[in-house]
Amino acid sequence: TPVLIERIYRWLDAIERARETMTYRERHEPFGAPVEFNLRTLENNLRVGFLLFCRRTPALAATYLNDLRQRRHRDDAVRQVLRTSGVIALAAPRELAELTASELIQSDDDDDDRHGRELREPFDMLDHAFMPASPAQGPFFALLNGNPQVGLELVRRLVDHAVTFYAQGRAPSDNQVVIDFPDGRRAFPWSQTYRWPRDAQGQYSLTSALMALEAWAHARIERGDNFTTVLCDVLGAPGAPAAYLLVAVDLIISHWPASRVEAIPFLGCPELLGLERDRQTHDAMGTSDFLGLGVLQVEPAGQANLASLRGRTSRGIPLENLLHTYAFSEEDARSAIHALLTTASRRLGLPAANATFRDAALMALYAINQLDRQNYREVAVPLEDGTQGTGYQYVSPPAEAEHVAALHRVARPGQIDFQMQAAIWQVFDDPSRASPEFLERAIAWARAPHAGTEARDAADIRVEAVRLAALLAMRDGDSSLREEHADWAHSVFDEALRTEPDPVHTIRAGLRFNPIATAFAGRIFALRDDRSEARVQAILEVAANGNAASAHGFGYALASLANVDDRLPRAVLRCGISACIWERTNWDISDADKERLKERQRQRAAQAVELELVWLAGRQEEPGMPAFPLAAPRARRRLRIGLRGSGPWPASACPRRSSASGSTSEAASRPRSPPNTLRCSPAS
Repeated sequence: TPVLIERIYRWLDAIERARETMTYRERHEPFGAPVEFNLRTLENNLRVGFLLFCRRTPALAATYLNDLRQRRHRDDAVRQVLRTSGVIALAAPRELAELTASELIQSDDDDDDRHGRELREPFDMLDHAFMPASPAQGPFFALLNGNPQVGLELVRRLVDHAVTFYAQGRAPSDNQVVIDFPDGRRAFPWSQTYRWPRDAQGQYSLTSALMALEAWAHARIERGDNFTTVLCDVLGAPGAPAAYLLVAVDLIISHWPASRVEAIPFLGCPELLGLERDRQTHDAMGTSDFLGLGVLQVEPAGQANLASLRGRTSRGIPLENLLHTYAFSEEDARSAIHALLTTASRRLGLPAANATFRDAALMALYAINQLDRQNYREVAVPLEDGTQGTGYQYVSPPAEAEHVAALHRVARPGQIDFQMQAAIWQVFDDPSRASPEFLERAIAWARAPHAGTEARDAADIRVEAVRLAALLAMRDGDSSLREEHADWAHSVFDEALRTEPDPVHTIRAGLRFNPIATAFAGRIFALRDDRSEARVQAILEVAANGNAASAHGFGYALASLANVDDRLPRAVLRCGISACIWERTNWDISDADKERLKERQRQRAAQAVELELVWLAGRQEEPGMPAFPLAAPRARRRLRIGLRGSGPWPASACPRRSSASGSTSEAASRPRSPPNTLRCSPAS
């Protein structure tokens, strides 16, 4: 009831106001006396209850959101409001939109010139609360459904702010997509914003807002709303950037043929068709997750989600695929598109000899050819009932075919590289696909001379594919193939093991883009053919060098290592554990002392490897597990809250760190202070 909601609001307001103090001495209990339970839990529960039922008291909902904007300690509360915004979007839509925008958009006062504009982002840190980008994130979809005017204003406000931020005062000039609508020509500036509904340069709130706009538009059309009306609402007023064009194209493709008439101006724009080629490629590739953090990103539940958008027809085909339907449809529609493309082709001129289909001039000619019925031939098409039907297949005219063939000749080396790299990654994930023929082709590709003229990112990906090819040769090849290419594979592994240590290699799971782990696993697989002491020693030395990245390779190839010799896993494990022991040092030791410590560490590693080799040769008993040193806990002097003028901690509670060096483990060198080492005084 409204009375109960008002009481919940009063309690929540009392707790939040109690925290709005400038100093610790000004803090007070929200209800005049200490509560017997966790105050933070109580606050969260009260807020959830208020947000779920505040529709009964819209005035209180608006008051709460307005007050929340003024709170000093509001971050957690704002995140909770955005996560539970479905009801409050109906109760106080304008206040919720204002809260969202004010929390996301950085004011000029927040700019810190000391760090430079290049280190800033258009949106505040709250933007990361919208990860992963989804139509279910934030209040956007709820606002668009409950109050479309307020929802559209919020989406456009975020888009306009991002455009202003990245433009840095520059005018778009020719950086725009111009479409000739029946009621006049309209320019959509900043063509690079076209892909923002998929990825707004890492601005998750902006992508989520545009995804919500698309999901809302789909739902309206499926409810029976007029397609033209929905399309106009999405595109917005003249001057809106190209970011809205992709949402419009999604609607046109996904709701075909209801969009046949509305699609004509879009199909008559070769610049848009070129952007669509690029968009379709990115959609097919998906989003890379090199750090393996995707499992940590949980999409919230909602009426619209990523799966519903990815299942739309537009995710599988580009806009140009609709052109052939007009070649055999009513003449008026075909003629209208042909006229638009012909006008654009005259404006753009002839394409350059090396122009690709992302070039508007070439795309204009290609689209015109797609509309010509003479460029199609009849083909037999299997039907669902098992019979044969007649279809039409596009055949490029001679000039276009010659141009495309020239492009293929130039791009073929890159295409071969891309296809082989993709195949190597697939076989790495699925060993059942590693046929002898494929392994021969992959090794031949990896060993072939390479000019190395590609960009740095492409070069890194190629190097990674070469490492995986060497791993596949040792993992999946037969004995003759492994013997033939063993020297080459070990040279690849040696090069990988010289990679500079990177903490990412330790944190990220798996072997991908982890050269240390890939080389370590490859060397383990190669032991099946060469079990010499030198090869075993090389594996033990990698384990003993202290780089934990090799542990991922150890786990990946553990079964193969045990099959070679069931003693080897224990030997590798002991060498790895011995590398976790080092000498405790002071921060101000000299460079000479640092070198001496490193040398002693290398000697201990060499000694651990030697002990394992002697045991594996049967010349002595199995070594025991390394013993971690037992160091006394080092209590740290911490901040103490107590009465003014109270004395310092007893000297026994804060033992000074000894300057003497001694062996210790990482766990022992940074212990947590035991409960009886440091205590708060009774007055705190």
